Amino acid sequence: MKTLLLYFLTFHLLVSCSSQVTKQKNDSYAPNIEKKSVIKEFDFEEFKKQTLQKLEEAKREGTQKIRFISDEMFFKAMDASMRGKINLSSWLFGQLYHLYPEDDYLASKYAIELLRGGESNNSIKLLEKIFSKSEGKNFKIGLLLAGLYTSLDQSEQAIKTYEKLVKYNQDQESCVFLVQAYREEKKLSKAMDTIKKCEKKFKESELLTYQKGRIEISKGNIQKGKKYFSESLKINPQFTQAALSLGIVNETDGKYKKAISIYEDFLNEWPDNKKILYRIVKVLFTVEDYEKVIPYLETLTSLEPEDYNLKLRLGVLYTDSQKYESAISLFKEILQKIPDSDRVLYYLGALYGQNEQEEKSIEYFSKINPSSKLFNESNLQIARILNKRALENDENFSALKSFIKTREKQSDELNLELNLILVNHFEEKSFFNQAISLLESLKVNKLYQEDHDYYLASLLEKDKRSKEAKEVIEALLVKNPDNPHALNFLGYTLLEKGEELDLAFKYISKAVSLRPNDGYIRDSLGWYYYKIGEIKKAYKEIKKAWSLLKDNVVITKHLAIVYQEMKKFDKAQRYFVLALENARVEKERLDVLEAMENLQRLQNLRPSGRLPASR
Repeated sequence: MKTLLLYFLTFHLLVSCSSQVTKQKNDSYAPNIEKKSVIKEFDFEEFKKQTLQKLEEAKREGTQKIRFISDEMFFKAMDASMRGKINLSSWLFGQLYHLYPEDDYLASKYAIELLRGGESNNSIKLLEKIFSKSEGKNFKIGLLLAGLYTSLDQSEQAIKTYEKLVKYNQDQESCVFLVQAYREEKKLSKAMDTIKKCEKKFKESELLTYQKGRIEISKGNIQKGKKYFSESLKINPQFTQAALSLGIVNETDGKYKKAISIYEDFLNEWPDNKKILYRIVKVLFTVEDYEKVIPYLETLTSLEPEDYNLKLRLGVLYTDSQKYESAISLFKEILQKIPDSDRVLYYLGALYGQNEQEEKSIEYFSKINPSSKLFNESNLQIARILNKRALENDENFSALKSFIKTREKQSDELNLELNLILVNHFEEKSFFNQAISLLESLKVNKLYQEDHDYYLASLLEKDKRSKEAKEVIEALLVKNPDNPHALNFLGYTLLEKGEELDLAFKYISKAVSLRPNDGYIRDSLGWYYYKIGEIKKAYKEIKKAWSLLKDNVVITKHLAIVYQEMKKFDKAQRYFVLALENARVEKERLDVLEAMENLQRLQNLRPSGRLPASR
């Protein structure tokens, strides 16, 4: 806030000074500015030496010559200031100030250049001299001086300066700055007294009314603060700060709808107000009203075309709203300016993947740099696309295998995750022996975990190697007796074999207590109840499992079977169809079709060696 205030004041004075120069200097100098003010590479010390020599010669020749040299120095100083050559401009204005020490305008320009060059102490001394000379009546110098004091945490000097400005200038701006200074120093009574005095001259002032609100908020009087903010907004409906403060206070109270309403009312009149737009976008994201935020974000991006973070957020919203063409167009626009943006490349890859434009998807994922945090995930996405193609057509398998071979050495994570995709491919193709061998070879990877052993056990069970599967699971439970997936596996295996159902229930129940919201485990518990004929309990558990994993073919099929047992044939048919729609491979589809054709047999289901629903 202090830095911002100082910047505003400095800029305000610079602009003012520039306008004075235009009035004070004769237009006849204009043609010479371009010739004399363009200062290219030169020896600064030599330049100073020559300039001082010219000044000495001018002093010997008289006032007219001094004036001529000083005008030339002034234009060079102004040019250097505009070009950011602060050392040069500061030195030139310093020389001019020493020539004309009574010229307050030159003194103020010199002070500003000192300030820009980091010489705040010298700048303050000079400004104090000018302000003192004016007996506190030089408004612009006073504002700049007080702002400097504030930025340097010299609050007492700042307040004294503002007090003089209010006393001698009687302007609203001085009143507001003084009130703010009092408020920041917690001198709230003085702040309110100042407002009352100033209001005698400036009646119905939105600025002073707003400051009343700020003071009440500082006191903790939230409702009074809101009241004054509202009054300020009524006095000037275009007063952005009042609308912002009123909205933010409501946000702080958790009254997001009210805050949104305040911002919406303001934007209905002034739709291009960037500060209010930023705020309403933030609140709408907070309340997750993504549909409503889109038009505001669109307006904001049109007003801030170089803010690519805004465009990125808008592109994500377009994606979530399934406005894929708009999202792609926006991401490509960003990519033209930031061609190496890993996030944009990833989003484009994902978007084209969603729209089944696999070649373009692979193209964008492939452009992500290995140093990016998204590099691993982009490679996994490519592998999933290639796996999908290989599952559909065996001729594409070599492309999948080749890709994995070229990328698996990049990191332990990629080595494990890419090869797991290959393991899954073998599983989907029912090449269980190859899947098992590959998974076992991954045990040397330091990222190999208990869940991978559980996956290994499920593959061994599918390959009719039940004894080996049991050994793997028991070894897991020795290391971790509370492994929920291992407990579920043992329980379900006993359940399907029709052996020791009480022990099966014990294992599965413990797994449920460890992972109550795991749909796979809930399905096992429900299937246990189905096996022992407690259909209501079976329905409750399997319905919960399905709510957690609606796309899982086995759980959906189980729910259909339970509905059949409950004589709710229409619902049974509906869930069998859903299971068919979600079936990814031929074996899943055939299992569901068999269940549909043999409903009577499924009602009296005997152990068939079916695996628990697996990941």
